[in-house]
Amino acid sequence: MKNIYPLEAHKVKKIKPDEDPFIFDVNLDFDKNIEQLCNKKISKPQSKIAAWFNHCVIFGIYENGKIIWGEDGKVLSWKQFIEMRIFNDEEELYICKNKIRYIKDFPADSNTPEKEITEYVETRSRLWGEKTDEFAKPGFVVLHDKERQIKMTVPYAGDGKYYELALRSYIGYNDKTGQAGYAYYRFADIKIKGDK
Repeated sequence: MKNIYPLEAHKVKKIKPDEDPFIFDVNLDFDKNIEQLCNKKISKPQSKIAAWFNHCVIFGIYENGKIIWGEDGKVLSWKQFIEMRIFNDEEELYICKNKIRYIKDFPADSNTPEKEITEYVETRSRLWGEKTDEFAKPGFVVLHDKERQIKMTVPYAGDGKYYELALRSYIGYNDKTGQAGYAYYRFADIKIKGDK
């Protein structure tokens, strides 16, 4: 069987994942809490969002300080919230009910000497469904899996039929044995199947 995506290790300088307690402001609605947090942490002007709630999984875009959800009409509240990932090719902000974790990559040759050089591999998982012509907000497309009767509205990545989630897994080493393994992972992008 031919391996379509051979695993290649890429060198980067990493920031050890930053973990902080997270307490949301009950005086702000859900989106405002997340926007405030993104404005403090996320450095790129556009990122993608995957969010899990008790009643749905929803995708969105964080753009110029604002969150745009792919689907309207979903009631998003802290009561149903499980976890969320705001991600781009350089960083990820992971939020769950009681903590946040922030990961940022720097090119291995960047001028950040205090950072540890590590390696990662990037793998892809195909999202369920095929791209449809069904109407979606600007910046989004609808994927439909007819057999499972599942529809997802995800950030637009191009005109391909299938979309994939790029997952970045960082290699760590056991100090005692020297054995390598995955230390942590993060979402990196949503791409068209077959794109590099």
